[in-house]
Amino acid sequence: MGFEVFNRIVVVSGASQGLGRSLADKLHARGANLVVLARSKDRLEQLAAQHEQDKRHADQFTLAYAVDLSDAGQVEQLRGFLRKEMIDPDVVFCCAGSSVPKLFGDLSLAELDAGIDINYKTCLYLLHALVPAMVLDADPRDAGTDREKHVVILSSSVAFYSFIGYSQYAPLKAALKALGDSLRHELKY
Repeated sequence: MGFEVFNRIVVVSGASQGLGRSLADKLHARGANLVVLARSKDRLEQLAAQHEQDKRHADQFTLAYAVDLSDAGQVEQLRGFLRKEMIDPDVVFCCAGSSVPKLFGDLSLAELDAGIDINYKTCLYLLHALVPAMVLDADPRDAGTDREKHVVILSSSVAFYSFIGYSQYAPLKAALKALGDSLRHELKY
């Protein structure tokens, strides 16, 4: 990572398992204060409890918040909760995603819709909710320092070169790459 996370507030989506969970553990080990997001409340609470027992500094926290990030209403509730609790994220990692490897003709419309929700909307809605406040709260004196705000969108190599069986997944990961490109220009990240 090219920036410091010690004692900073980091939001991680998809944190209940896989890459998101691993990333949350690594950020915790580096002293980050975490807001971990996923649909699985039980897994998130287990993660927060594990982190509570292994703090790197006295004020370190991991806050578990169960949310379906593909549901705009739930994301608005999350934004309201973070404002109410005065949690101002410094870094957002968008990690949520999953694939259903099948031939295109074998995929159901429900599986295609789920791909859009899980692989694109989760990132889109979360960033739409959090980035405006991050930009407004950014201190110009932090430019070029480790105190800058950061957005990290995790995509996949299939965003650049897809192959058979990933038509439910690859187009949405390509969309994430395009979203990141657009935000890089708009936000000057």
